[in-house]
Amino acid sequence: MKPTAIYFDLAAGLLDPSVFGSGEVYALELEQVFSRCWTFLGPESWLKAPGDYLTSTIGEECVLVWRGRDDQVRAFSNFCLSGRGLVTHSPRGCSSRLACECHGWIYGSDGHSVDSPDVSLPGVSVASYKGLVFGCLDPGAPSLTEYLGDFTWYLDMLLERRAGGIEAYGDPPLRWLVEANWKLPMEAFAGDVYREATAHAATAQVLGQTVLISPEDGLQVSAGAGAIALSHVPNDTGAPEVLTSYEVTIRSEVRARLGEQRTSGSFPISGIVFPNLAIDWQTRTLHCWHPRGPSQTEVYTYCLVDVEAPIEVREAQRRWSQFLYGPAGMKTAEDVDPWRAISQKAKARSSRATPLNLQMGLRHERYSEDMPGRLSPLLSEMNQRYFYHRWQQLLSGTDVRSANLE
Repeated sequence: MKPTAIYFDLAAGLLDPSVFGSGEVYALELEQVFSRCWTFLGPESWLKAPGDYLTSTIGEECVLVWRGRDDQVRAFSNFCLSGRGLVTHSPRGCSSRLACECHGWIYGSDGHSVDSPDVSLPGVSVASYKGLVFGCLDPGAPSLTEYLGDFTWYLDMLLERRAGGIEAYGDPPLRWLVEANWKLPMEAFAGDVYREATAHAATAQVLGQTVLISPEDGLQVSAGAGAIALSHVPNDTGAPEVLTSYEVTIRSEVRARLGEQRTSGSFPISGIVFPNLAIDWQTRTLHCWHPRGPSQTEVYTYCLVDVEAPIEVREAQRRWSQFLYGPAGMKTAEDVDPWRAISQKAKARSSRATPLNLQMGLRHERYSEDMPGRLSPLLSEMNQRYFYHRWQQLLSGTDVRSANLE
């Protein structure tokens, strides 16, 4: 195998823009990133009863996650062994058996062929973290909790707010195609807070939202397999009153579970889990950006609610999520246009002539005894830099554990 080209220079903060349109880079990503990392597959709340299943993808590999009669959750490659057609096209369902629509081969929830028990679907590693189900194609990968590392401290601010945990609300996930490279939304949700004052200025004005314009308004944090942007003040301006009132009523419970720092000292804005799960904290929305080629991405969007939230809060959360980040959402439309333009420009032969600059906040990073991870001022590109640093390391063959620690 020939040495992998260096597309991102961490010390200089410069990125080769051809990475958003190169077929060669895309092939390396499928082989070195998506085949080795844990990838979000869906909410565990969709797998409550024996027979419940959901489908998703890891890179371009179709995956079936299925709770068996023995109550164990397993994952399989979602293709029939007779002709490699999909075992099921459904995003979720409940059945003890599934039949391939092409040749009619029938499989049980343990993955074995009903007619030939010695034949079984290829297995995929599966694990969950507090309501989120992840899968991995590499049987030698670290455990999910080891992979997530210190980022669980921040992820719990979404998943551990109340005793009942979280669940997905709405069925099935919203899905649509974006003509853009998958890495562009990931770097945006990793910490591109300053686009709120530019790309999202119109939406902010309509909603009366406060735009954070000072580096001292919060922090960027890179920790474990994730990254997050945090505000020093609540960032729920513009949200429906039913949601802001709900947050007030549960504040003491959240404080008792998460502590003062994660309740009154840090307010999440957005974050990511590498490689392709993005989180918008204001709307409790998860986006999984599934690559479908160098310049195309399929988005799966889920709205999360507290299990103990009343129905009026659940409905308000779903509407708020779709209003801002659904296929026709206000912020979706504002984000997609520049991502599409960058992806198209990346195909030009001249695209490598001028590297993209990610130097904002360079060498202004620090650590804190109160919070895990590497910290930087809010208006910074530290999280973007470490996203691409981890990506470059994996492309070059670095062990997944080592890449998470860098």
